[in-house]
Amino acid sequence: LYWYTHFYLHNVTGMPVIRPLWAEFAHDEETFNIENEFLVGDSLLVRPVTESSVTEVDVYFPGKEDIWYDVDTYEVHNHGRVNVPVTYTKIPVYQRGGTIVPRKLRVRRSSQLMQNDPITLIVALDSKGTASGNLYMDDGATHKYLHRTDSSVLLQYTYEDNILKSEIIGVKHFDSPSWLERVIIVGLKPGNYKATAFNGKTETKLLTSYDNDKKILAIRKPLLSMAKGWHIKIH
Repeated sequence: LYWYTHFYLHNVTGMPVIRPLWAEFAHDEETFNIENEFLVGDSLLVRPVTESSVTEVDVYFPGKEDIWYDVDTYEVHNHGRVNVPVTYTKIPVYQRGGTIVPRKLRVRRSSQLMQNDPITLIVALDSKGTASGNLYMDDGATHKYLHRTDSSVLLQYTYEDNILKSEIIGVKHFDSPSWLERVIIVGLKPGNYKATAFNGKTETKLLTSYDNDKKILAIRKPLLSMAKGWHIKIH
């Protein structure tokens, strides 16, 4: 989903999917000579392990005001260099604070079998408590998106003032069977949170749980269409 969306955005804007750090952090001169890290889109930082028999690697986190979250543990990192542990099954990948990344977390034997799987939105908050991201969807097989308005959709997600919004950009629309299975909000201060989904005139109270150790709020089974507009209010 995230890759597919950024290949679409590359087709529209020309921005490469895989980028050097300085493409997003031109003000940070230390990124100019870093060649062992890269960004996927504007949201994910990857530090591949190319050295043999190592148990830790050095990772540089760009952006003096930026927050970075480990995509597996949600451990927080700030600007600077840090030695992080690595294994055969774990390489350093981090989501940038202020971004929203859609993911399909049900493991199947092929990506084709995941075509209509439900989606999880990972909302990684920045220092201001906000985040945004995109999702592009089409049938994944034909070129109908080129000449029809009912064969693709580009959505924008925003999180601000404790409200997560899904909005369609432009006039195109697409009837996808994919639905929102879970929302994970990372970097939220401890609290007894509740959530309500608003879908047109329908209002639904949602199941929530907060992890004090990881500082994440999980909102379970909102059952909202991934190709439509809606919003979820946290209170």
